[in-house]
Amino acid sequence: MDSRYEIQRRAGGGSANASPALGAQSRRRKMPPRPADYKLQIIIIGSRGVGKTSLMERFTDDTFCEACKSTVGVDFKIKTVELRGKKIRLQIWDTAGQERFNSITSAYYRGAKGIVLVYDITKQETFDDLPKWMKMIDKYASEEAELLLVGNKLDCETDRIITKQTAERFTSRISGMRFCEASAKDNFNVEECFLKLVDDILAKDEVEELRAEMEEVRDSYLEEEVYQVQELRRELDRSNKNCRILQYRLRKVEQKSLRVAQTGHVDGELLRNLEQDLKVRVVDEWPNLVRTTRYVLLTSGPTW
Repeated sequence: MDSRYEIQRRAGGGSANASPALGAQSRRRKMPPRPADYKLQIIIIGSRGVGKTSLMERFTDDTFCEACKSTVGVDFKIKTVELRGKKIRLQIWDTAGQERFNSITSAYYRGAKGIVLVYDITKQETFDDLPKWMKMIDKYASEEAELLLVGNKLDCETDRIITKQTAERFTSRISGMRFCEASAKDNFNVEECFLKLVDDILAKDEVEELRAEMEEVRDSYLEEEVYQVQELRRELDRSNKNCRILQYRLRKVEQKSLRVAQTGHVDGELLRNLEQDLKVRVVDEWPNLVRTTRYVLLTSGPTW
């Protein structure tokens, strides 16, 4: 066989030997996606035809449908966002605006962390229905849920009936409710409204977590304080007991001192008994007590 052919085969074999490394690299496992730090449920409510579905689809899929069908019961979309350094998985529920679906949609209020209430700025009746929807919120939703009022169809500014000031006056009467205007058709302010709602939810959760941590620290501190108070009480009880013992010993010393004064005679045995009567644990705290007592007995009594 021609040697040149063998060289070509070796060269070809060399390129073939490089492929396993490339294959191993291509077979390298992809890193799994980072799990969500939070999972939040948001519901969108409001009268029929205000654009609830359009707002949801614009935010989640960045799409808009001119001839959007009315929602039957409920529909939902999933969107993951990042805020405050956290990864948040949003489950957004689009509810039907017809009253006949209220018994179905009311179940979705309970687990909602955020509620988006939508009206059409060109239709007075959708704004007049807002108190009815607020009653639904008060009845079924959690008190901790964040509320957002959205005036949709800002692209129809020339047909506007509900002024921005009117909507702001409505929200001012409801504690914690935010207000914004948007256009799902023109994709104006839609994402900003939803992200602001999510940010408010996260802020409230962080405050709750901080409050829980502070309560835990407070409870731990109180437990330590209670323990120290109990230790001090026990120490006081021991001191009181020692004081009572000392008082008893001192009474005995007084009695023996009285005998000395009456008899005018003190022997060594009596003096040793006086010192022995004072040897209690409390005397350790006042080491000069025994010496002082002996000095008083020796200097105040008769001559030995």
